[in-house]
Amino acid sequence: MVLEEVGSSSAKLNQCCNSAGPRVRGGSAIGSCDARVAVEEVAGVLSHEAERRGVTDANKRLSGQGDRVAAVPEAVNDIVSNLVVNAFEANP
Repeated sequence: MVLEEVGSSSAKLNQCCNSAGPRVRGGSAIGSCDARVAVEEVAGVLSHEAERRGVTDANKRLSGQGDRVAAVPEAVNDIVSNLVVNAFEANP
């Protein structure tokens, strides 16, 4: 019974965290950020995981000198992180 309640509480907490996350659609994002910086931060954070998974040719191809996006930095980091982690999980 305790384990069921812990699982239920965990699911509810995850729902709250997901719904309270930064908004990036419909112009509701406050401010803007440099997408290049977000990609570089995520690459740095996930580089050890890439090495652990045997990813040796992970190139960051970034165009221009600062592509600004209308979103808060945390949202862009979350999006890029999710894309990279999903790519890790989708490939053997």
